[in-house]
Amino acid sequence: MPGSAIKVGLDAWSSLPLTLLLECAVFGAGVALYARATRPADRFGRYGFRGLAALLVAMYLGSIFGPPPPGAAAIAWADQAQWLIVIYAYALDRHRAANPAAVRLAMPGGSN
Repeated sequence: MPGSAIKVGLDAWSSLPLTLLLECAVFGAGVALYARATRPADRFGRYGFRGLAALLVAMYLGSIFGPPPPGAAAIAWADQAQWLIVIYAYALDRHRAANPAAVRLAMPGGSN
């Protein structure tokens, strides 16, 4: 809480290596879970998923190691352009189908 002397958490923001480790682990787990729970229905479902994951990694690394934006207008345009990623992900999801084996394993007693 702002102004409080009590601090709770890992204090990851003060360490770039720890931040990278935690955020990459969460991202990797999310990609792995989605890849396991779905299967590609066609080529776009297969290669589009890989492309989206690569794009997100490139954007993340660029935001950390790249130069600062030249001004507020650049930040505003980049933020608005992120809607294109949402549209792309929505279209991609329509080219992937649920993996029945993963759904069965996730259900209680689903190992039968």
